[in-house]
Amino acid sequence: MGVRVSVESASKMIAAPERKVSDANGIILTPIDLAKEDPALFGHFQLHEQARDAEVQAVSSWYRSGSGPAPTQGGVWVGGSILVPLAGQNPPANAITNSIDYTWDNTNLRGWDSQVSVRLIIQAGSNAWEANVTAANVGSISAAGANIPANAQLQFQMRVGTLQVSLFNPPYISTNSVRVHYTY
Repeated sequence: MGVRVSVESASKMIAAPERKVSDANGIILTPIDLAKEDPALFGHFQLHEQARDAEVQAVSSWYRSGSGPAPTQGGVWVGGSILVPLAGQNPPANAITNSIDYTWDNTNLRGWDSQVSVRLIIQAGSNAWEANVTAANVGSISAAGANIPANAQLQFQMRVGTLQVSLFNPPYISTNSVRVHYTY
């Protein structure tokens, strides 16, 4: 009639031989297809892996605060502290910025609100970017697709009006901060 083949020998004929790894204690690791063997457990592991990846993403950031700009003349951009990662927060060399959360203190505008412009300058190597943050003193800037290195330098700048004149009782930003989120 026909040739009888056991299920075990048939699976060995169809599938590639399994690679087994053993350690000095004789414990053998054998690869399995968990998605087929136990789909519920596989799904559970997938959920934990996604949650862990989200946590890693959330931790992949650096934070810095500093003093803001204090212009004494109108019509020119004046910068505050240059914000860079602190020692121990340095991102890997290949890390790219995803987004930047920022805040700048707007309590010392002293009635100049309608004349104040605020921007965030981002500089890395010979490249620079500008984000107008005048409208909101707290927010988030998406940097997806811009390929901004995560170790870029940032600086808040303020300009008061357009005329280059000395200012009486000028506005200023006492503090500002950024949190740079990145992937690598």
